[in-house]
Amino acid sequence: MNNRYSAALVMIMLALITFGGLCLWDGHFLGLIPFVAGGLMLQGFREPESSPSRVWIITFLGKKTDCLSRSTTMLLDWLPLKIVSYVELLLEKIDHDFLLKKPVFCKKDGGYIYGFVSVSMEPDCDDDPDSVPLDQRKSGAEKLSDFNNAGEMKGIKTQLDDILTSWIEQIANEDGNEKTTVWMETNGNEISEILLRRISGQEGIPGHGNSHLDDVRGLGVKFTKLQAVLSTDKDVIRARNDKLVEKAQRSAEKFDTETINGQVRLRAKLYTKDEPDPTKRPSLADIRKEIFDERLAKQGKFQKTVNQGGINVANVTK
Repeated sequence: MNNRYSAALVMIMLALITFGGLCLWDGHFLGLIPFVAGGLMLQGFREPESSPSRVWIITFLGKKTDCLSRSTTMLLDWLPLKIVSYVELLLEKIDHDFLLKKPVFCKKDGGYIYGFVSVSMEPDCDDDPDSVPLDQRKSGAEKLSDFNNAGEMKGIKTQLDDILTSWIEQIANEDGNEKTTVWMETNGNEISEILLRRISGQEGIPGHGNSHLDDVRGLGVKFTKLQAVLSTDKDVIRARNDKLVEKAQRSAEKFDTETINGQVRLRAKLYTKDEPDPTKRPSLADIRKEIFDERLAKQGKFQKTVNQGGINVANVTK
């Protein structure tokens, strides 16, 4: 019995039973009234369903209090007037992917970002630590009351649907620190950390606070995971890849040309060494053709047939 309302009911019940019992002992039959009333109050002993993820917020005269119960509790709600009752909440963690409500425009390079924010969240039933300013500090019961007032998970998901898109847009286009689409695509972890701090109310917009953007401080929920997964348009990605392929091809062609030129120079030196008479040496063009023919033959694209007499030469291309 860990709340003052139930504890008070237990004290009243014991007092009624004791007083009524003593009156009856002395022969005063009117003592039967408090004795029976105290006995009827025993009906108020109940507990949440057998699940560690369920909790009750105790209510008094229909209003939620700052008391929670996870175990056997005395209630007084079987009368027409619910004096001490409860609101049951399921402390369940959910995973949900929030698609961005619209493409996010990045002013720095004029592109758009698409994607989603993957979130794991659960009701926050922990009392705020002493490090939180006293005027902002909340108990677990107050947070769960906020959670209930916000429509629980269904209502909170609806609100986050808009909030997350607004914050992603803000991160992409902060004054003086605008981001490109490439940065937004490749810095998911940093974006997620910024987003988590700001949506939790731990950090505002640098130089502006966060008065014009919402956070979850009044929703009674906490995050166990938050990850932004962002990408640009598929056509842009394809164009980037084509550019990389083209660059690689140019690099390979340049390397190939430099390699052939080097082979031509080396072979020309060999011909110079073996044949002192320059008129009898093959020209650079002939040497280059020689090398090309050899490369094609090595790749299986060119065949050269020479008879043993050295008279007929036939080139057959596959």
